Amino acid sequence: MADTVVTVTDTTDLDALFKKARNLAYEKEYVKSRRILNAIIEKKPDYYDVQSFLGRTYAWDQQYNEARTAFSKVLIEKPDFADALDALIDVEIWTEQFTLANEYIRAALGFYPTSEQFLMKKVKVSLQQQDKLTASLTLRKILEINPGNKEALKMLNETGGLKL
Repeated sequence: MADTVVTVTDTTDLDALFKKARNLAYEKEYVKSRRILNAIIEKKPDYYDVQSFLGRTYAWDQQYNEARTAFSKVLIEKPDFADALDALIDVEIWTEQFTLANEYIRAALGFYPTSEQFLMKKVKVSLQQQDKLTASLTLRKILEINPGNKEALKMLNETGGLKL
């Protein structure tokens, strides 16, 4: 198979290679994509976007422990890397590890307290855990930050305002 070896040299355009890996992953060619991503990481270990995307390919392929490992490698070196935090939260939500998801959401909001994206994940996890008070307060916070947030408005309306 001609595509089993990926050679990265000093003149290789890593961004172009990353784009190729992303395209393969979007076509569900995860093994081929990971082969390229790992070659890039070997050449440039601090290319956190690549490391984080590697984790995403594992998550999409339902290899959740491998995904967690990839995201953890990024977060050990760069604890505020939003993409890895976001994807790790998704993995914990998908695997119904809501307590862990909440811990990562708390960490993410420590770095990004006004992030509508992380706040919305907090709402979704709160609803999964039947914590309507937290969900309601968080939706209101999102709407204070951005009164035009359609998703937050829709959720507030769908739930009858999550009456306290």
